[in-house]
Amino acid sequence: MKKVIKVIAGLVAFLLIGLFSIGLYVKTALPNVGEAPELTVELTDSRIKRGEYLANAVMACMDCHSKRDWSFYAAPIIDGTFGGGGERFGPEIQFPGTIYSKNLTPTNLSSWTDGEIS
Repeated sequence: MKKVIKVIAGLVAFLLIGLFSIGLYVKTALPNVGEAPELTVELTDSRIKRGEYLANAVMACMDCHSKRDWSFYAAPIIDGTFGGGGERFGPEIQFPGTIYSKNLTPTNLSSWTDGEIS
C-alpha cells in the first residue's frame, strides 16, 4: 500500500512540476505582446476592398481557411466554405501532426475588437 501511495505522490509531483514548467516557459520564453490596442477602424468601401485584396491575393488567407476540393487540379475552394475554416492539414502533406484551419468569417470574429484583429 505504501508503494502505491509513493507512486501516486510521485506522479502528482511530476505533473505539478510539468505544469509549473509550462507556465514558466509561457511567462518567460514567449514574447509579451501586451494587451490589444483599443482602436476602431472605419468601414469604408476602399478599406473593405483593400482587405479583400490582402486576404485573397497577397497573404492568401482564404487558401487555407476555406475547404478545398483536392480531387481537381489546383484544389479550388468549395462553394460556400470561403473563410469558414475546417480544412485539414495532416502528416500526408508533411505536417508534424493534424490541425484544422480556423473560421475567419465575420460571424466567428464578431466578438473580436478591431485591435484584436489587427
